Amino acid sequence: MGFRGVAYILTIICAVVLTSCGDSQQERTERIRRQRMAAKEKVNRDMLRHNEEVDSMNREMFLKNMNKGLPMSIGNGLTQQKTEYEGDYAVLYVQCDENIIDLGKMRVQKADVKANILDGIKQDPEADSFIKAVKAVKCGIIYRYYSDNPDTPPVDIIIENSEL
Repeated sequence: MGFRGVAYILTIICAVVLTSCGDSQQERTERIRRQRMAAKEKVNRDMLRHNEEVDSMNREMFLKNMNKGLPMSIGNGLTQQKTEYEGDYAVLYVQCDENIIDLGKMRVQKADVKANILDGIKQDPEADSFIKAVKAVKCGIIYRYYSDNPDTPPVDIIIENSEL
């Protein structure tokens, strides 16, 4: 609990003491109980707001780090272009060379592609810091494979945070 939370609770305690004259014991007890509950709820709201601000800063840093050095060729006709957030997911945009990668085939075999990605992440010692970062920002990952051809729809491979 921060300084503001302690100061708020002390203010309530002083107010209770100053306003308790002339009340029955039961009324004072009930008023104190309500004021304590209100103070706890305010502290909980403040802590939740603080945690959300920290999560937001962590996500911003995650994106900044993910986008360093992009675009970057990752081999086999794939180029990682950028990373953005969509809701609770970090979306990794991967451009595909259609002369090498068949997005239609990838769309049909999404489960196999996902399994290969997860195996690759888990077997690559350098991916450990990536997994830790994703877990720290509490998001899932979407690998969005796309081509330059606007007629070819992208293929999304979705990996939940719990799967990492």
